[in-house]
Amino acid sequence: MIKDFNALIGWVTETIPCNQFILVTDCQTDGSFAIHNFLSTFVRSHHKVIFLSLGQSFGHYNSVAQKLGTNLSSAKSSGQLTHIDGLQFSLQLCRDSSEDKTPGEKLSVFTECLRCGSLRPLYLTIMDLIKSQSTSSTPSPVSVVIDDLSLLMSLGFKAQAITEFIHYCRTALWKLSQNAGNLVTLVHDDADGLDDDASHLVIALSHQTDMLIKVEGLTSGFSKDVHGQVTIVHRGLHQSTPGRRKATSVHYKILDKTVSFFPMGTSSAVL
Repeated sequence: MIKDFNALIGWVTETIPCNQFILVTDCQTDGSFAIHNFLSTFVRSHHKVIFLSLGQSFGHYNSVAQKLGTNLSSAKSSGQLTHIDGLQFSLQLCRDSSEDKTPGEKLSVFTECLRCGSLRPLYLTIMDLIKSQSTSSTPSPVSVVIDDLSLLMSLGFKAQAITEFIHYCRTALWKLSQNAGNLVTLVHDDADGLDDDASHLVIALSHQTDMLIKVEGLTSGFSKDVHGQVTIVHRGLHQSTPGRRKATSVHYKILDKTVSFFPMGTSSAVL
């Protein structure tokens, strides 16, 4: 049995991810545990973290992180973590705009994106944050975490615009960061419910990624002992054939404060 998510990643890559674009997809289950674990890992590893949240409130992420032994609020207060609150903008769209007399700075970034029909203003915001974090007096690896990209489609942005946004964020991270960082994001891959544009987004991002983490529900149905399957497709940069992808699949079970993983077929529930 592999005791937690970090152990799983280390088992596959033999090291903590460095200078990687990591894409998490989930299908008929919730893969957000991967985002929570990456956030906590980067904070504990003293990365400067730029976190764009679209799916949940910051309080939600902080509550989960505390179960994992990390305090995101403290990281935010110290300047180690910079939070861009996309959820508040999504809620704003559901209300009469006349009620919002004084929108905050972060909201104006998304408003400008909608006005110009492009994610360029959001990219420029993230690029400036990467630049400022990379040129600080105490340089550290800079990692960007985005949860989740599917909600940008719900806001009306096309797959091509989102794909270009990720490409430019990745390029900015690699060029501006003085130390190796990572770009991690989540997108939903519920094949039965995807339209053509959403399917295109998943495919396009999968081709760009250095590490693809596919979280899937059990095809055989619900089990209280096995919650699903995780497949990690990793481009082996240190293998004898660079660029070749290696796939590793395990079953997983979500516990109160962690996620346990075990090789396929070794749980007593499937023996």
